[in-house]
Amino acid sequence: MRFLSNYRENWTKLVIASFLLCLVFSIGALAQANSNKPLDDDAVSTLVDELKDGLSNLVEEPQLAAITKKWDAREDLVGKTKAAILKLLFADVKSVVKDKETQDNVWSLWTKSGGKNAVTEPEPAPKPTPAPKPTPVPKPASGPAETAYFIIVSVGTDYPLIVKDGDIKRWPDDDANSNSRWEFKPAGDGYYYIINTKFKLAVVAGDVFDGNIYLQDPKGRDNAKWKLIPLGFNKFRIIDKKHGKVLAYDAGHAEYFGEVQHADRVGIPYEIWEIVLLGGNKDIPKEIEIDKIDQE
Repeated sequence: MRFLSNYRENWTKLVIASFLLCLVFSIGALAQANSNKPLDDDAVSTLVDELKDGLSNLVEEPQLAAITKKWDAREDLVGKTKAAILKLLFADVKSVVKDKETQDNVWSLWTKSGGKNAVTEPEPAPKPTPAPKPTPVPKPASGPAETAYFIIVSVGTDYPLIVKDGDIKRWPDDDANSNSRWEFKPAGDGYYYIINTKFKLAVVAGDVFDGNIYLQDPKGRDNAKWKLIPLGFNKFRIIDKKHGKVLAYDAGHAEYFGEVQHADRVGIPYEIWEIVLLGGNKDIPKEIEIDKIDQE
């Protein structure tokens, strides 16, 4: 009898435990389904209306009208998750609102936990204080010939190309020293070696394309030869001869300093650089317009 009683007691505990386990998994699965569930037409309309209401407190009326027009024209939202939809709609916001602070405020409202339409996003790293751009020299220095030297600045962030810890990075130039000064030495056929004035080494892409940029002796290699593609007012795409790819920086972390990349040309701001003359009057690339160096 004692055996039978123990058996029934153990069986009851097993049933209860199994029920609780199933309940836990069911709740977890439901939560996951809700966060990743594609939205139907009605849910998309409701979401867009809510976002419009919130946006009216952050942007001017003409901007809101332009953004709303873009949103209303979209036919690619139904069937996507909320997170995917927010990213598409935010791209429309950025195409109209150019003020970075306002863009950040909109995205913060949409993604922080207190927002009605919040989605989970990783917290960004702290933003550094941008270094001021050096005062450009409008014309080459007169007098004895001196090799011209430049800074190469990432458009939109004002961070120059700099040698730091033996690597080439996009970094605030706090000391305005020769780590961020570059010479353009003719390499033939309209290409240039880009040489750091302090280390006398060049900007070099991989011998085999690997997406990286190195500080090395050029040794006449085609992956150390770069062509300047003018975009106006001394802004350029910089493309290597061997692979035909651009000098760029990480599109996912454009507002932060960090690594420089060797990437496919896709026509985005993250592959555009402004070249600013600091001094000298010799070996100035013909693509650089001296009388436009101080213009925006």
